[in-house]
Amino acid sequence: MKAVLLTQTGGSDKLVYQETPTPRLREGQVLVEIKAAPVNFIDTIIREGNMPPA
Repeated sequence: MKAVLLTQTGGSDKLVYQETPTPRLREGQVLVEIKAAPVNFIDTIIREGNMPPA
């Protein structure tokens, strides 16, 4: 399956698009196919490593 990974904080250049293994499901679990996912402003703050402690 395709995935966008963030292996270190920084700009959008730190996002890595790659194939990853499909998860192995256990009894009682389901796999949901995602067609699209939003990116919110707070997602960019977290990606950049600028999220203050809670």
